[in-house]
Amino acid sequence: MGFSSARIVLGTAQFGLPYGIANKAGVVPFNEVEKILDTAFLSGVKTLDTAVSYGDSEKVLGEIGVNHWIIISKLPSVPYSCKDVTGWIRRQVEDSLARLKVERLHGLLLHNTSDLMGPQALNIVQALNELKVAGLVNKIGVSVYRPSEIELS
Repeated sequence: MGFSSARIVLGTAQFGLPYGIANKAGVVPFNEVEKILDTAFLSGVKTLDTAVSYGDSEKVLGEIGVNHWIIISKLPSVPYSCKDVTGWIRRQVEDSLARLKVERLHGLLLHNTSDLMGPQALNIVQALNELKVAGLVNKIGVSVYRPSEIELS
């Protein structure tokens, strides 16, 4: 099996945060982000991974212009005391779309599997499905960091 850049997703956490255990330089400067995006796209990488919790990453991407990219973003955990889960999630997504300056996300993931185990789980799933129906996201899912998270029932 050969290498396929179509299967590579460019993570953008360092575009908005001093992210990473080996990161000594901090947030990637704007002009370097532009170069990274250009090089990645020309190399066949077409998908970006970002998140509301990645600091200014979505804003930086929006300022550069990412309409030609496939964008996957992640939601922060729904606040435990949230009374209007649907409204809260929709506002998060609309704010992301505004920062990114795009009309829709290819993918929207919950950042934490624990959101699907709490008392708001059904409301969260319903809200995500409503975003698909409204055409704001194409696909929904959850970020999984450990095999044990898949086994949650």
